[in-house]
Amino acid sequence: MRIINIQRPCPSFSFLLLAWSILAIISFTSNHMLIIDYCSNSQEVMDALLFKSTIIHSLIWLIVSLIIIVIGLSFRDLYFQLRELSIHDSLTGLYNSYYMTINYKKLYLSCLRQSSLMSILLINIDDFRAYNDTNGHIAGDECLIKVANILKKVCKRESDFLCRYGGAEFVVVLSFTDREGAELLANDILSATNKANIKHPKSSVADHITLSIGIVANGNCVMSNEAAIHTADLALQAAKKSGKNTYVVYS
Repeated sequence: MRIINIQRPCPSFSFLLLAWSILAIISFTSNHMLIIDYCSNSQEVMDALLFKSTIIHSLIWLIVSLIIIVIGLSFRDLYFQLRELSIHDSLTGLYNSYYMTINYKKLYLSCLRQSSLMSILLINIDDFRAYNDTNGHIAGDECLIKVANILKKVCKRESDFLCRYGGAEFVVVLSFTDREGAELLANDILSATNKANIKHPKSSVADHITLSIGIVANGNCVMSNEAAIHTADLALQAAKKSGKNTYVVYS
């Protein structure tokens, strides 16, 4: 899965640190040039107090600049860590809905500029509430992690991205992919999930975990990710009504 950069990290803050450092160096250099110039042109010995205060002033500039640089670098590392946490689901490690909100439009416009198609798969675990009620929430979390790992193995293209949209729902956004390609991937996902044979004694479909998938493909993908998900959800509900453990393409 390709990691799409959200934004360039703290450019204004980095520029501020650089500007401050340059200013400190200029101040330190200019003060010493003044000292040299004064000493060379004056007929009298430079006043000791003036010399001392100038040196102290320059040193303070340098010390403060170094402190700000150290603090700035620490905050920059913290920024990177917080950014990673903000775009990933803490349970599965997949991207989250916030990441999709930010990057969906970028991917849509990229496909539009290249006159290419894109597709969306909205995936839901069948009867997941019954699984939670029977096995407990810890087992439910483990099930979500297992399904996420299955999706990671099947969705291998770097041009696509996979995220946990919320609860027991996952989204795969496929760039440069038509309806046929989306259906092939949906079949692979269903097959891999059935083969994993994650036991689900309360399932209304089988004795193991199954998935239902709603697909939006070709010209039905729109610029708004909320509208695209809504359309995919209509197809997902149709898949549920068709008996689950299947996919339906919105048309």
